[in-house]
Amino acid sequence: MKLLPLAIVAALASPAAMAAQDYDGTGLALLRDCEEGLRASGDFARARHCSGVVRGAARTLALLQQDGSVTAERACVPDGTPDARLVTVVVQYLSEHPDELHLPDVQLVLKAVEAALPC
Repeated sequence: MKLLPLAIVAALASPAAMAAQDYDGTGLALLRDCEEGLRASGDFARARHCSGVVRGAARTLALLQQDGSVTAERACVPDGTPDARLVTVVVQYLSEHPDELHLPDVQLVLKAVEAALPC
């Protein structure tokens, strides 16, 4: 039982936890993390966070379209599309729409995917 508090401290001090602590859920924060992830020597924790947000939002949209929860085909992401491709799409969209960077990250991921991969 004494190891549990130590494990919690270790988890909170990890690079991923530290990256998440200053993440506010906006497009600006997502852009920062994604750009960091695209650098060859970038921060791995930020890269994984970016990839997770992008992949999660895109796959959730696809699942909602498949089960009929979202009736309009808003985007068509081909099966097997690499996460790196989706991240590139999102970074390009965010870079081209700096006036939207205050919006929620998931909303912007959906807008980026819809613009780049329409049905």
